Amino acid sequence: MPCFRNYFRINHGLKGKSYRFITFTIVSFFYICFILLPFISLLNSCQSIKREDVDDDPNKELNGRTILCEIGWIENEDPLSVLSNNLIKAQSMVIMGNYVFNFLDQGRCLIMSRMDYSIVGVYSIPWASTWHFNNVQITPYYYSESDAYPILLLSDGGERKTGTPAKCAFARLRWDVNTFDLEEIKEINAQTPFSNHIGTFVANWDSLTLWLYCFEKVYTEHDNPIWFYEFSLPEWSDSSSVSYVESDVRRATRIPTNKPYLQSADYTNGRIVLGTRTTILNGKMVPDEKVKMLLYFNTVTMDIDCFVATQGYEVEGVCINENKVFVSKRNGGIIHEDGDIIFRIESFDLRK
Repeated sequence: MPCFRNYFRINHGLKGKSYRFITFTIVSFFYICFILLPFISLLNSCQSIKREDVDDDPNKELNGRTILCEIGWIENEDPLSVLSNNLIKAQSMVIMGNYVFNFLDQGRCLIMSRMDYSIVGVYSIPWASTWHFNNVQITPYYYSESDAYPILLLSDGGERKTGTPAKCAFARLRWDVNTFDLEEIKEINAQTPFSNHIGTFVANWDSLTLWLYCFEKVYTEHDNPIWFYEFSLPEWSDSSSVSYVESDVRRATRIPTNKPYLQSADYTNGRIVLGTRTTILNGKMVPDEKVKMLLYFNTVTMDIDCFVATQGYEVEGVCINENKVFVSKRNGGIIHEDGDIIFRIESFDLRK
């Protein structure tokens, strides 16, 4: 670069050290702007499977995110304290007509109006008093033509090392303002093939397929696999129980990921949409609101299509309704201050 060098020396009287410093500065600037930064941007865009970035602004819409309902913790004698004390144990959720049915740990159902998300009632389910209600799905079946609500598929997670099988049950719902009855019709259970699996069910009614999705409790940085096992869906009207064993598995898929905790799920158009709770980094769970996501699993390619950020609180219930993904979220902390938000219902655009 003789011309460049002579310009600085002749016109500005710069000595060798000053010249070298300026040259180094200019070259470094161009390297950072046109080589290093584009490379970092490309590298970040390739991180994880189509994962979308999470915005820190809690008020910003995210993937069409709309907050529909927020319930605070109430410690006084206010009647709404019944609502907050129950929703702290909320798990799965379905939406039917003008009502939201929240299924709670230890066999209860809390019903809310979709008009203003006020409490309609809290009901006990005696035969499911030990159930966690990891998932609930609306089936296309009706027990009777006179029934107002379809049969539900309710799931309770199991863990092989404790001898507890994953199970689900078809159940008939009869409810009006004065009466609530959830009658178990048929129970299905399955032992997961590996001792450290916890599994929950979701069904595809079109192909009569029952999926058992599981996560392993491994907690390593790069490989906390999730599993999808495919079974045939038994006939709901046959009241005899069904117990699946490993030889009944039609397909099994193992997917490495660092998001091991799986929540409720629903099925639509060849994909299972389910919530994830935790990310593992450096062998430890990350208590970060940014890692709450929806996972889209493609049952045709047997792979994950994408992760979609949901932002804030633990995703518990997932229900697809009116081309939207509705989620219920719970702040699962042990201690809450009066007024703390402990429960939300949100909707997201269904990814195409």
